[in-house]
Amino acid sequence: MEHMSMIALEILEQQVHDALEYGEFEGLAETLNTQRPADVADVLERLNEDERVQIFQLLESELAGEVLTEMGSHATREIIENLTSEAVG
Repeated sequence: MEHMSMIALEILEQQVHDALEYGEFEGLAETLNTQRPADVADVLERLNEDERVQIFQLLESELAGEVLTEMGSHATREIIENLTSEAVG
């Protein structure tokens, strides 16, 4: 299966930005959890660190693990460090 088209990826990215702006995450969680891990990773890598962690937490466990393997090492490290510090704090 191919990656999403660039237009579809941009639409998903806009949905993420809208959810962040308006604080409406329920519909976004449903949408993200039906996407391919590589596509979710592409969108997450375009966000800043705080946004990336916030959106990553919407993912179901299995998808979250697959997304981490698709992301670059820097973005993956940021997510893991943030989630670890939240669990400890």
